Amino acid sequence: MSYHFAIQRILEQSDGFDFDLALISCGIVTGNTWKAGWLATSDDLEQFVRVERPDDNILRSQTYYYFVGDHEPTYKYPIVPSFHHWQFPHGELPDLWADIDILPDAESQTTRRDEAVLSRDATCRITACKGAREVAHLVPAGELYWFGQNQMRQYCLDQLSSMSINDTRNILLLRRDMHFLFDNHRFVLAAKRDRSNKAHLVLHVLSHERADELVPLYHNRLTQTLRGISTEFLFARLAFTLFNSIHFPPFDGMARLAVLLYDPESGRIRDDNLFQQQIRGKMKLFDTYSRSQSRSASPKKRSRDESAHEEVSAWNLDHDSENWDDLVYSDSPPRGRRRKRSWDAQAQESPPELAASSTSPRRTSASPRSIQLPESACQGEPYLAGSQGSQEINAKGFDEERPAKRGRTEIEWQVNS
Repeated sequence: MSYHFAIQRILEQSDGFDFDLALISCGIVTGNTWKAGWLATSDDLEQFVRVERPDDNILRSQTYYYFVGDHEPTYKYPIVPSFHHWQFPHGELPDLWADIDILPDAESQTTRRDEAVLSRDATCRITACKGAREVAHLVPAGELYWFGQNQMRQYCLDQLSSMSINDTRNILLLRRDMHFLFDNHRFVLAAKRDRSNKAHLVLHVLSHERADELVPLYHNRLTQTLRGISTEFLFARLAFTLFNSIHFPPFDGMARLAVLLYDPESGRIRDDNLFQQQIRGKMKLFDTYSRSQSRSASPKKRSRDESAHEEVSAWNLDHDSENWDDLVYSDSPPRGRRRKRSWDAQAQESPPELAASSTSPRRTSASPRSIQLPESACQGEPYLAGSQGSQEINAKGFDEERPAKRGRTEIEWQVNS
């Protein structure tokens, strides 16, 4: 039996991995199969044993396998090779995500989206700091063509805008360092349940390489109060991050794999069985949208979003107004020098600390716990949804079985090879 490389997930915690996040993540990369998907472990006789949801929602075994439906264990299901081939599940979000309650935004007196977002959020929605705020897209601005192909404008406040990807429901304020980490797939905003089974949106650290402080400071923390953004855009961001993770399969082997490919011309998804080299050549469907484009460079069918090149909005440009010196509008590094610095080290406060908890990788509790932290300079709202420990979603090679590492969790899914 052979297995496809799964998403590798390493975190300096030893208790395990969130059940829902594991199931939904595997469901996303297999074509939105979370309703039919299930996890299993393997016993000494190499028999698969279905895993029910743990009481504390934490997976603690070393290795888990992902299956779809009632197929035999030998069935190798197809996977989605990239974000461009992934189709948004309109009206079919996982129940956990559908339970996320985001407050509506109060009616704004301004017609400018930048001012509306600043008025709505005021501070970084993670740290509550006011310095070096930047406008961050949930579905990245460069994915305008994917946005149009998937009819995402239906979740926008202004559905008639030619640049609906810049809608306020797809935007939130982040401090510059958090924005950088967000855009580099170091963390996502994920839905998780607390001990009372209530759904919360919390930070989930995906990679803390060269930034060890991310786990004790931010992992499983509640965001600041979110208003006026779309749950659908948050879910799309989770998928975007999974597919663009450095741990997602690079398709650099020699095996044939079953894949789900999207055809922008017909709007249909087809199954195919391709060599990995062939898959690499098909992963990118759409050109990355940039402000400098005078017309769409995508050879695919254009939507209303794709004809939006005429509008080069100040929304994506650095603002020169003296009242907006600390607010940056681009999801990419600006060109040239700013008139004033938007990063003021003097104004920065420390993010919330993790009080009464250990940063040791040792297991400290057998169940999730909620910790109330002291009031911080940035007035954060810390929250610990899950237990602390070390976890990994990893996988074995196609034909060669590698021993699992101690104290870590692996999740596998099967594909044709």
